[in-house]
Amino acid sequence: MSHGDDLVQNPIAETFFELRWQLRGGPPPAPTMDPGYKLLVGSLFSKVRDAGYEFHEQLPTAQIPDEIVPYLIQHRFRVAAGAHPLVQVGPGVFAINETGPHYSWVTFLPRIIKAIEMLRDVYSEELVPVSYELRYVNAVPLDPATQNVFEFLSRKLKVAITYPQSLFADDRVSPSQDVVLLESIHQSRDPEAVVSLKFSTGAVSGTKSLLWEIAVRSIGDRAPSLDGLESWLDRAHDLERAWFFTLIEGELEAEFNA
Repeated sequence: MSHGDDLVQNPIAETFFELRWQLRGGPPPAPTMDPGYKLLVGSLFSKVRDAGYEFHEQLPTAQIPDEIVPYLIQHRFRVAAGAHPLVQVGPGVFAINETGPHYSWVTFLPRIIKAIEMLRDVYSEELVPVSYELRYVNAVPLDPATQNVFEFLSRKLKVAITYPQSLFADDRVSPSQDVVLLESIHQSRDPEAVVSLKFSTGAVSGTKSLLWEIAVRSIGDRAPSLDGLESWLDRAHDLERAWFFTLIEGELEAEFNA
């Protein structure tokens, strides 16, 4: 189970899985090509349409030659215009996105596995993963104009950030934070990956918010074959869930369960 399943009020704004695979070509500045991409989009559309992703959205990046934009999304397939869930594809990259109101790990995991199966069915070349990423973006309403972001982080997420008060002693600069962007990256043994924790201020559906992202990413030799993907997803998700509940334990968890 994920925190989206366990809490009365789900703080997930979006969850995201991305696969990148090996391309062909020399090191930069030589072109890097995805030899199976030209035929992929049309074949994939037929597959995903039957799975419920009926709305095709071509992005402006689709007008750029493929070799110039490796690993850049060019097409989206949605269940309806502007709606989630969706799958995305570009040269060497494939992603599945879901928003918080619809999210449950019980349904998101099979959705990922099914989407990857459809990709494997229609891709004409060998798919050799070079990275996997599972990312969760959580959010709570917070207006920096009326709330101190550092105080909120310390009190409700147990993340302490302090600046020397002498920076603000002469009153020329306000100690309140208009914008916050903080990220740290850590090594994980299970799964073999890097874990990033990021806090930022922003807006979710027009509401000023504090966002915190937890992402697990395995790159290169750390990324198993596609046959090992489901096991990797379960372990990455378990790690993300443990970090999430450690951060919100106490006051914030009680608020989410009110």
